[in-house]
Amino acid sequence: MTLGCLNTDGEALPVWTQKEDIIEFLGGRSPRKVFSSTLTRIGESFAGAIRVPYQLEPGEEKVISFTISWSFPNHYIHNVFAASHRIGNRYNTLFKNSADSFEQFARNREKLEGGTLLFHDMFYRSTLPVSLLDCVSSQASILKSQTSMWLEDGTFAGWEGVVVSGGCCPMNCTHVYNYAQTMACLYPSLEREVRSKELGIQLMEDGLIHHRLTLPLSEPRSSGEALDGQLGTILKLYREYRQCSDDSFLRKYWQPACKAMDFVFRNHDPQGDGVILDRQFNTYDDAVYGINPFIGTLYLAALRAMEEMARHMGNEDLAAQCHQRFEKGRERIVKECWNGEFFFQPGDLTKLEGRNYGAGCLSDQIVGQWWAHILNLGYLLPEDQVKTALDNLLKYNWLDKLGDHKQLPRVYAAPDDPGLLNCSWPNGGRPEIPILYCDEVWTGIEYQVAGHLLFEGKVDQGLHVVSGARSRSNGKKREGTHPSGVGNPWNEIECGDHYARAMSSYSLLLAAQGINYEGPRGKLGFNPVHQPEKHASFVALADGWGAFEQKIEGNRQIASLFLAYGKADLSELGVNLPAGVKSINTIQVTRGKDQLASETRLEGSRLSVALKDSLKLTAGERVTVEISWAT
Repeated sequence: MTLGCLNTDGEALPVWTQKEDIIEFLGGRSPRKVFSSTLTRIGESFAGAIRVPYQLEPGEEKVISFTISWSFPNHYIHNVFAASHRIGNRYNTLFKNSADSFEQFARNREKLEGGTLLFHDMFYRSTLPVSLLDCVSSQASILKSQTSMWLEDGTFAGWEGVVVSGGCCPMNCTHVYNYAQTMACLYPSLEREVRSKELGIQLMEDGLIHHRLTLPLSEPRSSGEALDGQLGTILKLYREYRQCSDDSFLRKYWQPACKAMDFVFRNHDPQGDGVILDRQFNTYDDAVYGINPFIGTLYLAALRAMEEMARHMGNEDLAAQCHQRFEKGRERIVKECWNGEFFFQPGDLTKLEGRNYGAGCLSDQIVGQWWAHILNLGYLLPEDQVKTALDNLLKYNWLDKLGDHKQLPRVYAAPDDPGLLNCSWPNGGRPEIPILYCDEVWTGIEYQVAGHLLFEGKVDQGLHVVSGARSRSNGKKREGTHPSGVGNPWNEIECGDHYARAMSSYSLLLAAQGINYEGPRGKLGFNPVHQPEKHASFVALADGWGAFEQKIEGNRQIASLFLAYGKADLSELGVNLPAGVKSINTIQVTRGKDQLASETRLEGSRLSVALKDSLKLTAGERVTVEISWAT
């Protein structure tokens, strides 16, 4: 570790071993002995100190900047395969040691601090509610917590969460990270690195994807299948394609993705019916069996994503096969799983293995539809049923006070706290051994449901869930929770601290701004559901980020994208006009003061603006679309 000072008038005491030395030094006197910096012996530590002498007159100010930098290159992993294997840290390749870290920071301080403050300004210069911004930004810190590791060879490895003794549940668990959206938007290259492992070293010859990354990478894969994670890998590959500036990543991993999907076809849907009936191990740490909307909608979403990717890759036969399975599966889920209020798991549970939820109202019941909205795949199930299911999900699973509800097997909220139960049985029929964790409250599920509510235009309901969930993280300790002390605003706990599932929170931003981005095709559109008449929100694209703004006054609408950092290649822009607008009077597209030639297409309320020449936007530039219509 290195203690540094950015002031040129600083003085250093490299080593002190007795309190008299540091007292003399801080008192302005030179120490009695002059120590030289040296390596310490095992079990022995030295301390150092820096002082900056100064005098202030009344009304004067002086800024003194100290830094602490560190370098721990000898990062080891211990598991049943390798008693001790060095994996290192990525910063080992960037800095020689902690002193080098300090020196590079000192040289680049203005740039680093400027970029940080610019990001902060873009993110918080927003009309979105404070509770939403707080939720998204606070849980982005998971990427900087001990949950997340960037190893020396470039591998990203994430625990589910962390505990006192280390990490909990290694690594990159596909079913937990099925919910996380933050890294894919803020650090898309790192997210692509995770996909490269799932569709590389974790992919077996038969197409099975082991749901946990084993470290070191040289050891055997051993975690087995998690079906929701297997399907999620297909969804995430399509997400990563959309968050790229070209299709090279998709082309590289297209054949592995086909192998992974074929594994599902052969082993779980051999009849091609679009439904899965056999063992479905999942994020609730057990398996459900039989037709159900939880795994069922994830399968439908994966089929639609695979259809879109296949069509892009020119494989019309596979696209048609996926669409056929999708239509059959959709029909069966609607017919067999809809009870008029919500989607449930039908069948005689006494004849099914595993831990099922049956007649229960599962908060994850249509998680695949949440994914479909994120990826702009349309409705998997009838829109009216989706909206009704969400209304009743809140009606039955949301408690303004948990009260005497028994949270089992773990307690994550106090009796006076609000929360969304993972499952309830409003009409009876709770199995003797129900789906595991059904009585718990998980923020990762709450944010998924809240994001879905926003996607459906149910803004007040979605924000109510967000503010309620975040109210449990107000800094106040909650005695009797597991572990005791739940309430840290920067640490939402599930199976461990800084739990990765909470990064589902980023979907709140995506839903609120209604973004539809397909980087390789240069298509970018917005349909904000929160304050569309005066909206501003942060936007992260493939190679840059900035802010989207929209104003609607009378018969005039102005939408703009300001790129604060990086670059963006755009060929088509899209916005939604107010209801009732049938035709356009004028439209003008500008880059700064320069007008851009374009062609427009109005379909319903959606206005698409195709640029005649592809636009290469750079940092500091703004593109604006201004529209007027007859009143």
